[in-house]
Amino acid sequence: MENKRYDKYLKNKAALQKGIKKGERTQNRIKIATAKLLNEMSYNELRIVDICKEAKIAPGTFYIYFENKTIVVVQVLSEFLDMYFEKIYQIRSNDAYESIYFANKIFLENTRANPGIVRCLFGMRTEHPEFSRVLCEANTKLYKKISRNVSSRDTGISYEMAYIAVHAMGSMMDEVVSRIAFDDTRHLNEVLEVLVMDDEAYCEYLSRIWYHTLYGKLPDKIRMDLTQEGQDATI
Repeated sequence: MENKRYDKYLKNKAALQKGIKKGERTQNRIKIATAKLLNEMSYNELRIVDICKEAKIAPGTFYIYFENKTIVVVQVLSEFLDMYFEKIYQIRSNDAYESIYFANKIFLENTRANPGIVRCLFGMRTEHPEFSRVLCEANTKLYKKISRNVSSRDTGISYEMAYIAVHAMGSMMDEVVSRIAFDDTRHLNEVLEVLVMDDEAYCEYLSRIWYHTLYGKLPDKIRMDLTQEGQDATI
């Protein structure tokens, strides 16, 4: 999958911002440095001096813009989530399966490219109630949108039943990305090798699980055949 490192995304975004003030440029450098380092070390290992060295600024300059390490990390994580959800909401497809597939692809791509940031997301969710609230509200907003779409497709599925299913599938994806981020996928990788499944194929399979759970059937248009000799991958 294409590299989706968040620090590179921020760097490219900053390069397109013309005519911004020096202070804004410095804040951008601090956030880019923080995003890069979070993919290289844990939140507890990260020090302000590390951020300053990476951003090429004096330690005193850091405190002009951020009171402490936690504030800049929470801001970076919040903006990372904003980017992720913006990409999800930009998906334009009338096909339910395609919408599910593209959303899961974004989920997996960003986790593979930013495992340290995702690990920090899970850590901050338990350690900082305010950040946990923001994350929960963002997830709930997305789950509601998906549930409304499902219940409006003339499938006989109520919004309430759709929400229960979407919430369960969202929890499944949280577990998937958690294991990927924490590098707890050795046996999964062995299984994927046996099935000759790369990340694209894995994303397809997860999307079929989503679709089957929501609609009670497999999608009419399946992009790949996971059936192997002696093993039927039908859900």
